Amino acid sequence: MTKEELKVLTEKVEKIVREVGDWVLSQQLAAKKEVEKEKGDYATNIDLEAEKRLVTALKALDPAIGFETEEHTNGQDSLDDGLRWVIDPIDGTKNYFRKLPLWSVNVALYDADSKEVLIGVVYLPKFGDMFVAHKDGGSYRNGNQCKPSDVDDPERAIIYCEPPNISRGEWDPEEFDNIMKDFYRVRSWGLGAVLCYIADGGYDAFIDISRTMKNPDILAPILIAEEAGCEMEGFNIDAPITDRRIVVTNGKLVI
Repeated sequence: MTKEELKVLTEKVEKIVREVGDWVLSQQLAAKKEVEKEKGDYATNIDLEAEKRLVTALKALDPAIGFETEEHTNGQDSLDDGLRWVIDPIDGTKNYFRKLPLWSVNVALYDADSKEVLIGVVYLPKFGDMFVAHKDGGSYRNGNQCKPSDVDDPERAIIYCEPPNISRGEWDPEEFDNIMKDFYRVRSWGLGAVLCYIADGGYDAFIDISRTMKNPDILAPILIAEEAGCEMEGFNIDAPITDRRIVVTNGKLVI
C-alpha cells in the first residue's frame, strides 16, 4: 500500500474503532463474565460482541484481509502470509469489568510478508484519547502529533512496568526488585495501550516482564510508539509470549 492509501485506510479504521469503543463504554455496567480462560483470566459478553462488531466492519473494508483476534469469535485466526487485522476488543478486560477507566480498544493491520505493522489504532473511551499511526506517517493523539519525553536520567524517569504473573510460576523477585531500585517511580496499569502514553511523553519507558503480552494487546501500541520515535527491543512476533521481555523507551533513556 502507498502512504496515501494507508492514511485513508487508517481514517476509516479510526472511525470504526471509535464507534465500537463508545458502544463498549455505554455497556460497562452491563458486563458479565462470559468465557473463563486460564486462571484469573476471562472475557465478558461485551468483549465478544465488540469483537464481532469490529470484525464485521473491518471485513467490509476489504474481505481479502484476514484476522487475528483476542477472543477468536471469527473462528480460526489467519496467520498465513499476507495482511491481517489484529484485534483486542477490550485490552484490560479485568479493569473494564471492575468499572475502572484503564482499558482500550486496539486494532492493528499487520503484514506477515514484510513482518511490519502498517496501521495502529488505540482508543481509550473513558479518557477520550484516540491514538493513531500508520507506517512512516507519524503517530497522533486526538489529532496532535505525539512527542516522547526527553528524560535521559533513570533517577528522574517514570517507568511503566508490567510485573510477572505469579500464578504462572514466573515470579523473579530479583528482576523486579532491580527495576524498582533503578528508577524514580515505577507504575502499572495492566494493559498494552500504555505504550501510547510513552509515545506522547506521559511515561519515559515501558518494561514488560510479565511475558503475557499477546499480539492483539501490543501490536497497535507498538506502532504508535515507534512512529513517535520511541525505541523497542525484545519483541519478536514469531516468538512465544513467554520469551518476550519487551522494553520500549522514549529514545533517550538507556535501560
